[in-house]
Amino acid sequence: MVLLTYGFFFYQSIALVQQTIAAKSLSTALRIPLQYVYASCLVGFGIGTLRQLEDLIRNIHGDLAHKEAVSTEEEEKSL
Repeated sequence: MVLLTYGFFFYQSIALVQQTIAAKSLSTALRIPLQYVYASCLVGFGIGTLRQLEDLIRNIHGDLAHKEAVSTEEEEKSL
């Protein structure tokens, strides 16, 4: 569920950055282009998405490794 949420926010932040690039918006006080400010959302949610994907892969791989270890132990006991 968290992976989907991060992925959704990452996808939406792409559109946000594209809109601010097209509008050439500047921040009020510092006059920083808002594309750089909003790009931090893009980077953060992108990294979060990758991290959640990594956790998912590790959990799946860990479950498979655990099942293999259990089946090997059961085979050794039966001998």
